[in-house]
Amino acid sequence: MTKTKLLIPSLLLGTAISGLANAQTIDYGTMESIFGEPVTASATGKPQRASEAPVTMDIIGHDEIRRSGAKDLPQLLMRVAGVQVQRAFNGRADVSIRGYNKPYANRLLVLINGRQVLSDAFGQVNWENLPISMNEIRQVEVVKGPNSSLFGFNAESGVVNIITFSALKDDVDVAEVKVGTQHHKEIDAVHTAQFDKHAVRVSVGEVASDGYNRDSMIGVGSDNSLSNRRANVDYETQLTDSSNLRLQGSYANTEADSLIGYLSPVKTRQDTSSIHANYNLASDIGLWGVNVYRISDNLTTSTIGYENDLTVAKVENLFKVGADHSVRLAAEYRYNSLKGQIVGGGDSKFDYDLYAPSAMWDWRISDNLSWTNSARYDMVNFGRDEVPTFGPNSDIDAYDRTIEEFSFNSGLSYKLSGADTLRASVSRGLHIPSLIELGSSQSISGLAIAAGFHGNPSLETERIMAYELGWDRKLPEIDGNFRSAIFMQKAENVLGDTINVVAGPEAQYTFDNKGDSQTWGVELGLDGVYDQWLRWGVNYTYLNTEDDSADLYYEDAQANHQVSLLGGFDHGKWEFDADLHYISGSEQEYVYLGSVSTNPTASEDIDSYFVLNARAGYAYNDNIDLAIEGYNLVDKHREWMHAATVTGSSAGGNSLGRTVLATLSYKY
Repeated sequence: MTKTKLLIPSLLLGTAISGLANAQTIDYGTMESIFGEPVTASATGKPQRASEAPVTMDIIGHDEIRRSGAKDLPQLLMRVAGVQVQRAFNGRADVSIRGYNKPYANRLLVLINGRQVLSDAFGQVNWENLPISMNEIRQVEVVKGPNSSLFGFNAESGVVNIITFSALKDDVDVAEVKVGTQHHKEIDAVHTAQFDKHAVRVSVGEVASDGYNRDSMIGVGSDNSLSNRRANVDYETQLTDSSNLRLQGSYANTEADSLIGYLSPVKTRQDTSSIHANYNLASDIGLWGVNVYRISDNLTTSTIGYENDLTVAKVENLFKVGADHSVRLAAEYRYNSLKGQIVGGGDSKFDYDLYAPSAMWDWRISDNLSWTNSARYDMVNFGRDEVPTFGPNSDIDAYDRTIEEFSFNSGLSYKLSGADTLRASVSRGLHIPSLIELGSSQSISGLAIAAGFHGNPSLETERIMAYELGWDRKLPEIDGNFRSAIFMQKAENVLGDTINVVAGPEAQYTFDNKGDSQTWGVELGLDGVYDQWLRWGVNYTYLNTEDDSADLYYEDAQANHQVSLLGGFDHGKWEFDADLHYISGSEQEYVYLGSVSTNPTASEDIDSYFVLNARAGYAYNDNIDLAIEGYNLVDKHREWMHAATVTGSSAGGNSLGRTVLATLSYKY
């Protein structure tokens, strides 16, 4: 009987793999209820149980998302070991995996149902501008370490894959209102309509909030720190027994206090729209997937602005070779263009075409041992149509260049016993310079001397080699799990901000390859359930970074220790949940903008700090829930340094205060 019980889930997972052509068509709810754990396709590109993934990854399910009370995804991601979250303002945060965080961090790939949501002009993720509701997210998958070979060169340090509910399989209907401190006002609604083989889900939302008390900032008001309007439409249809089509469209408009490069605090205004089509077909020669999307992203500040249009088309085929081998072949094309002030205004344009074949091979060597390999080749052709208006690079031919790079992942997963799983992996990730880093060109007014912002067309690709060992153990005696990983990563040609002062005098803000850096670290996690009522978890992250160049600043600017404590329980109609985070101190450095003959720097010790988030929820009846949710309840602190420029304006982040929100949810 035991053998039969074990065989049925295996057959069902095989059916999921052989009957679905794309990761986004997985029936996540059914598979999770069968296996007792989440199912993912983020680790290898094929559906598999999370415990069998050859990489270190965490999955946050919908119930944990809801109970966390997180006001946004960066707050939610603080719960994950190895993830660094630094918030500059009420609505603005930067996120990295395994270190190297910075303002406008651009080493992390973030996806919604297979569509990237980072701003491809620079590669940063504007989390406050995401077009979806927290209420329509089924799970958030966090893949740690380079994954460029599966997802592309944006995935240098890891991937956050946001999976929303399926309109066909999940009937999600909820309306929600939040009010609270900082004059926070928020409305959110999600509605699903299902019609036999067709279904559509629509979500809309709006949020407005002031900032925290700005006593650490000079001459910057706190009114209207965050304003966002968004809408998302998700349509699915089962065309035949072996094919389906998913169409998605989104729009987001955001005005927010932000921290961009050179620690510059600005008000950003962003307008982003997308259309996304995904077609899947199960055939006799494999499982075909076609993924096409287009994103239009317009962003402006008081000094810069751009129009960024991205078109992506990808075709893939997942098939079996015998009983033990799964192969995925894929080809991707991208066209990315940058226009507006940041490239010289007028009709100036800087763009690229990308061609990228890739392959994945998963070999189930035995019932206990599997070996997964993937590789990708990227060829990127850059070009500029007009001579730059600012900067030393007046030769337009310097911008016509081709970058060719290779990335790979190789991982072993071995089930030592029914409770223990060992993992070993090696990977090569890439950060090919962005359009702004390579081709921008714009004068800047308001500084003490003549100044401007320009790209560097001679930049080299930033590459990272990563090595990892992991051990997971199921602990039925505490109804929990132990997880561990030790890793080392070596980054070369690290990209960073540079200020050059030339004759005139003139300050040129640009980018450069600043040298190499390496980080090694440890991640430990333990979770369980006490006496069938108290859910608890603890995780610890240690990072040690060594820079080989004085031009790099990560060695001191990165917190070495991070501890998270998670807990929650139910009592009748009440739910209580909290997460407490400790982040050790660091030292950050700032180069004064607009300095004349030299580039004097300021540094600031960022003290260690605690962040306590909590939620108390009450189920009034089957349809109405009430909750009080709090962020940063115990410790006013700053996560980015603050400095005054030579013109007397401010640079750096704000002191973060306490946020308390009252929430009313109606499910129908």
